[in-house]
Amino acid sequence: MTNQGKRRRESRYHRAVRSFWWGGIVAAGAVVMTLSWVVTYQATRPGVPVAASTQHGQAAAKTNGLNRASAVLEVPKIEAKPTVVNLQAQAAAAKLAREARIAAKKASAPFSFKIATFNVLGSQHTAPGGDATSRAPGYVRSRWAADIINTAGADIIGFDEMQLDQYNVMMQNVGGYESYPGTSLGGAGIPTNIIWRTSKFNLVGTSTLTIDFLGQNRPMPIVELQDKATGRNFYVFNVHNSPVQGKNTHEAERNVQENLEVAKINALRKTGLPVFFMGDLNEHADVFCHVTGSTDLVSASGGSSSGTCRPPADMRVDWIFGSAAFSGFTLDRSAQVQRTTDHTVLFATATVN
Repeated sequence: MTNQGKRRRESRYHRAVRSFWWGGIVAAGAVVMTLSWVVTYQATRPGVPVAASTQHGQAAAKTNGLNRASAVLEVPKIEAKPTVVNLQAQAAAAKLAREARIAAKKASAPFSFKIATFNVLGSQHTAPGGDATSRAPGYVRSRWAADIINTAGADIIGFDEMQLDQYNVMMQNVGGYESYPGTSLGGAGIPTNIIWRTSKFNLVGTSTLTIDFLGQNRPMPIVELQDKATGRNFYVFNVHNSPVQGKNTHEAERNVQENLEVAKINALRKTGLPVFFMGDLNEHADVFCHVTGSTDLVSASGGSSSGTCRPPADMRVDWIFGSAAFSGFTLDRSAQVQRTTDHTVLFATATVN
């Protein structure tokens, strides 16, 4: 064979080999593309397990020389299971919410109590040399006064003129009451003690307003009480203003005292709490118009200050005022009261809405 023939033969052989080679590459590429399409399709079909789709995707990626999965993965939703800690937290939150609802309901609930003002006629008046020696001694009359309170069932009482011997006998003969100031402020604080029934009220706080009483500094007590049934707080303010002494009316002194007391009432009302103001004010229409006209308190005995001041028809020098609705107002001048004191005892039921 000539050299030319040999070259032609080798060319046909090389062309055959090259055709076979390129044909194989093209076929392999087609297979890879087909597998990638199938894996992608399977992975996105509903109901196809994620693990199977992932395996096919990884195989296709390796075949293609790529280090990634071509499959589209669906991320499963993971639902948190309740734990003991979660359940305890939920229970605590529910308890707090329930307690808050109960407290809110109580805070708006009305409550009622019976209130009284009682000038007991100080024992100095019936002691030898006093101006009422025909009456029984103070400690005896204090037992009678305790009987009046126990019979009436008053929950809060403001006293006036009470002396130490009378205070001791009173607290021995009325059960279930707490007092302020008791004897904590000395002799100057004893005459205007306030007592309240401990089964109905908690003591929240105390304070005083000092006034000039016949040349003496007298602390007038104020207590903040809490109604146990509702949790609602309120103030009780008890006073005794200067009396008329013969030709000396002490009118100017009482005017100063009333101004101080009205200012204190308004300051207490700014807290948003109800206020009850009572005592022997030694005035009639003037003090009614002053208190009801300068504060939002009303009188337990009635009357009105809307427009023109119209005092109640039957007035004493003792008064009960309050930011409440009053009912059952009573002027007790029974035989038991008359032998006990020279004053009328005032009772009323107060309802705070």
